[in-house]
Amino acid sequence: MSSLKAKTLARLREQMRRLEKPGFADRPLLEFGDPVIDDALPGGGLAAGCLHEISGLLDDAAAYGLAAWMLGRLMAEQGIALWCRPGRLRRLMPYGPGLARFGLPTERLLFARTGAAVDTLWAMEEALRSGRFAAVLGEGPADLTATRRLQLAAEGGGTTALLLSFAKPGSGRHLSAATTRWRVASLPAGQPGVSRWQVGLERCRGGDPGTWALAWDHETLRLDIAPDLGDGLLAPAV
Repeated sequence: MSSLKAKTLARLREQMRRLEKPGFADRPLLEFGDPVIDDALPGGGLAAGCLHEISGLLDDAAAYGLAAWMLGRLMAEQGIALWCRPGRLRRLMPYGPGLARFGLPTERLLFARTGAAVDTLWAMEEALRSGRFAAVLGEGPADLTATRRLQLAAEGGGTTALLLSFAKPGSGRHLSAATTRWRVASLPAGQPGVSRWQVGLERCRGGDPGTWALAWDHETLRLDIAPDLGDGLLAPAV
């Protein structure tokens, strides 16, 4: 099947899914703003009311940056978001001013400190089903059964779920029911005030997996395809 036919079928499936679920057609898509990425996603953007998984490497904050950007965009002008964190990460609370650099309105962000991983997943499910939040983000691993429950809870409450996890280099992929799965890693910064990430779309229902170099400008609050670096000196990775 040609790439054009595959994309057409993917868009038709997405339109049918939005028509089959009451109120689903009214939920906005989260667009990256660049057609290179948006065209790889069915419907032209990140589907709302679904589970999206973001993974990164230990000791690499790039995944936090992308998650903060997505969360801020989902919250828009008035929405409230919930961030669920297991107790073992209690001493590593996200830095508010750092999150704000990625366009996240921290004054409308609530944190829930949980115990074990099962408590984090329970808190996410309850928040998603309530329909009271613009988005719910949780940290920690989740198996296939847990991600299925989160996906169903997101669809039931019409709330977008983000699951953030970290792994050691070389670790294998795990089975997941998430609508999309992203892998993020830091790249050397081209200039001060600009973060560069390698963002890979590893799995997408009806979409086209791919890998892109993205640049986030902390001054203009814009996320764009990163230009190729020249032969000059590199700023440290952010």
